[in-house]
Amino acid sequence: MSIPFPDGWLIVIERYLSERGRRCFTYRGLRIWLYQQPEYRDVEWHTAERYIRDLVRLGYLERVKPRRRGRGRGQRYLYCLTERGEERLLSLKKRFFK
Repeated sequence: MSIPFPDGWLIVIERYLSERGRRCFTYRGLRIWLYQQPEYRDVEWHTAERYIRDLVRLGYLERVKPRRRGRGRGQRYLYCLTERGEERLLSLKKRFFK
């Protein structure tokens, strides 16, 4: 399945966040969830990572480094919807989900 960028990916991310009851996500959490969804199983993960980085560059997501929680854990970042991302989602919902 091809998810159009950037709008389709914002909708996918918003769906994940709303189902999980969260404001932010990690690559790992989103990847696990994507592969659990039948409609997204064939999404190439490297493409998804690239699109997430592009959403950060466009200002729709913010990359946040949480405080370190112990040694030996790799660097993990949280990705959170920005106000700009939320505004874009609102305009998409008004346009497509009347």
